[in-house]
Amino acid sequence: MRRTIRDVSLPALRRAIADYMRSEGCDCCSDRNAHAGHKRVLAELLDVPPYKDGSGCDFGLFETPRPAPKPRTGVLR
Repeated sequence: MRRTIRDVSLPALRRAIADYMRSEGCDCCSDRNAHAGHKRVLAELLDVPPYKDGSGCDFGLFETPRPAPKPRTGVLR
C-alpha cells in the first residue's frame, strides 16, 4: 500500500490527541460516543486505514511490536 505524505498542523494533532485522551477517561467520566469520534479524527489526521470489515480504524498496523513471551521452564504437573 503506497502512502502519501501530507501536512498536519502540530496544534491540530495535539488537540486531537488531547480530546481523545480526555474522552477515554475512567468508567465514571468516559464519553464513549465522543471517544469514537475523536478516534476517527486521529485516524484521519494520521492516515490510518479502516479495518477490512469497516468496523473501525486499524491502528494496530502501527503498534510497537510486543516481545515474544519467554518459554516456560520446569516440569508442569
